[in-house]
Amino acid sequence: MTRLNGWQRMWVVLSALYFLLVIFIAIPTFPTQKDIVITRLANATDAIYVYRKANDANFDELDELSKFDDFVDEYHEDQTGGKFIKVMQETWGSKVDFSDVEIEYRQQIDALLMDQAKSIGVTLLAWFIPVVAVYLLGFGVAWIASGFRGNRS
Repeated sequence: MTRLNGWQRMWVVLSALYFLLVIFIAIPTFPTQKDIVITRLANATDAIYVYRKANDANFDELDELSKFDDFVDEYHEDQTGGKFIKVMQETWGSKVDFSDVEIEYRQQIDALLMDQAKSIGVTLLAWFIPVVAVYLLGFGVAWIASGFRGNRS
């Protein structure tokens, strides 16, 4: 077994540090059920917002925005958002069509596992490809340098 030279050891350490950087950048973009639920709540609130803006003379935009903020703040009590969706559907269901919101929600939930797998794959490739490219570049430079020294081994 050959020992790693100094450059290869530095490559290993920098590869590990780069891996941590890639993971640090990837974590906030990793798809989760929480993100889908918040999107569902936002879409349902938007549907009500559009209806009220078109049909309610007493509509107050700032009041609507503060209601959505309250939904998001209280979300932590109910991780599925079901409580809020149920209230919205009971209150507005006869006036607002939530079917598109629910269809999109189901599609996103069904695709969540695949989206997470894709995210992991992209993250690993974002680490692996540059690490291998740097290693091959260093190997090429070492090979060229050995040719200039006249070392023909």
